[in-house]
Amino acid sequence: RQDILNFARKIDAPLMTTLRAKDLYFKDPLNLGIFGYSAHPETTQVVTDSDCIISFGASLNFITTLRGGLFSGQRTISINNNPNDIGKHIDTNIEVLADCKSAARKIVHWLNEAEVASSGFASSELVRSAAIAIEIPLYALENTLKKQGDEDQMDIQKIYNEIFSTLDEKYIL
Repeated sequence: RQDILNFARKIDAPLMTTLRAKDLYFKDPLNLGIFGYSAHPETTQVVTDSDCIISFGASLNFITTLRGGLFSGQRTISINNNPNDIGKHIDTNIEVLADCKSAARKIVHWLNEAEVASSGFASSELVRSAAIAIEIPLYALENTLKKQGDEDQMDIQKIYNEIFSTLDEKYIL
């Protein structure tokens, strides 16, 4: 986890995960949540506007890539320690068979050696807006729970109502 996070910070890239790994970077400033079908529309826009997608350990299946629709001309790099997952669902520009942790650490080393500057993409207005959009429901829910007063007693109906009030009608629980 930390080596991939260091890599993202080095190149100033936002982080997204598959549904299975959804909480891996929870509350990290670079985290934009889930990649693919379960993503927020704002974060999907970040993906489609990026020029390169680097995948660590994901098979990039039809759910993760919206049947390949998220990859519309971007360069793609797939780093995976399972040779069966590389190129299994989509063609990528660069395929690296390696342990994700070691690969991330080595890439950061090479970028430092070459004195490569960060892209600045995670600091762009588009990415900052997407980060704000995915934080609003979480913030609203946290405030509701705090307002209830007695931490030992939760009104499940209030929690249920708050969850549904923060979701777009396009989401299904």
